[in-house]
Amino acid sequence: MEPWKKNLYILWVAQVFSLMGFGFALPFIPFYFQELGVTDPDRLRILVGVSSALPAALMGIMALVWGALSDKIGRKLMILRALLAGALIIGGLGLAKNVETVIVLRAAQGLFTGTMTAAITLVAAGTPRHRLSYALGLIASSNFIGFSLGPFVGGFTAEYLGYRTSFFIGSLLLFFAFCLVLFGVKELGVRKLSKKSVPAEEGRDKQPISEPAQLPGEAFSLKMIFRQPLLLGFILIFFMRFLRTFSQPFLPLYFQEMIGRLEGASVITGTVAGLAGLASAASGIILSRLGDTHDKITLIQIFICISAFVSFPLFLVRDLIPFTIFLVITQFFMGGIEPLLSSILGMHTPPERRGIVFGIQTFIGSMGWFLAPLVGSTISVGLGIRYIFLSNTIGIILVFFIILFFNHNKFTRKKRSGC
Repeated sequence: MEPWKKNLYILWVAQVFSLMGFGFALPFIPFYFQELGVTDPDRLRILVGVSSALPAALMGIMALVWGALSDKIGRKLMILRALLAGALIIGGLGLAKNVETVIVLRAAQGLFTGTMTAAITLVAAGTPRHRLSYALGLIASSNFIGFSLGPFVGGFTAEYLGYRTSFFIGSLLLFFAFCLVLFGVKELGVRKLSKKSVPAEEGRDKQPISEPAQLPGEAFSLKMIFRQPLLLGFILIFFMRFLRTFSQPFLPLYFQEMIGRLEGASVITGTVAGLAGLASAASGIILSRLGDTHDKITLIQIFICISAFVSFPLFLVRDLIPFTIFLVITQFFMGGIEPLLSSILGMHTPPERRGIVFGIQTFIGSMGWFLAPLVGSTISVGLGIRYIFLSNTIGIILVFFIILFFNHNKFTRKKRSGC
């Protein structure tokens, strides 16, 4: 087996266990806060927003540091750092005695973890350019599978064994992922390919490939992140992280509100999160592979349109089963977008600079992750949780028009230049 494939598959397994570890207990933090004594509904929603926003902001800032370091000292080391820190922090959450300790540990999570960015950087650095969509789609699916299996099993664990036990099990899963990477992943040198034909792989991919994708004689510089298509990619990353995180922290409280009690809410939250995660995982494998043979921006536009259409009923329905069905369908189509964006960024960045570019991607995405729960808290306190879903649909429609705007400008520039 080729080294890049071996790394990809081992990292896929490690990421499943890693995200299972995080997902085993983190989705139930709103219920954990109640166990720690928070009973006022408005204060609870504000704390949920802060505890979700704080690690996002810090992770975004540190992603620039970790991304630059990964290009200098190695990607594998960055993955090991994130996994070990995650194991210690998740275990520490199980020992927390008050809400303040939870907030501090969530901040530490933002500072020292970030396994997905490190894994994407290592995979992108060693993967042939013509297989980037496949590889990044597969590694993204591990994220969604981990976050589906984790809450699903963790929901039953939290319900019957307690939230602290869920944190401890999550810590062990992260440590197992650490061991997998430590002994199974090999750091590969970056690919510096000139324009040439790539050997056919399993009877396909015979087209000429150029890597890195840049103009002849033009050295890559950070100024290029303000040019197309990188600029559009970063803008879309921000909005997709914002929209995907907008309602997520408040789903446990919404399910609790639906059934009218705390008992059983953990199982419902875990089950629904598991189904949504599996849908996202499936799209990461199925939909993102279309990016190897079709125009990625066109695919993103199609997925955005469908997501807007199926997300609107989330605001209207009040029963658990139809709500779950529309949520799962929405997650399926939105889950195929981010791997395509990562592929666009990777294809237009030399392999030796992908660490810093994916670090910038994480920073921008984390700003969306940071703002989403704060805005969600404001809406949920002022209008109610269900209005978060209406706002989410409006945001998806806005993203569609942003893509149209960039495409119109691109067409206009080509027309003026006579192309």
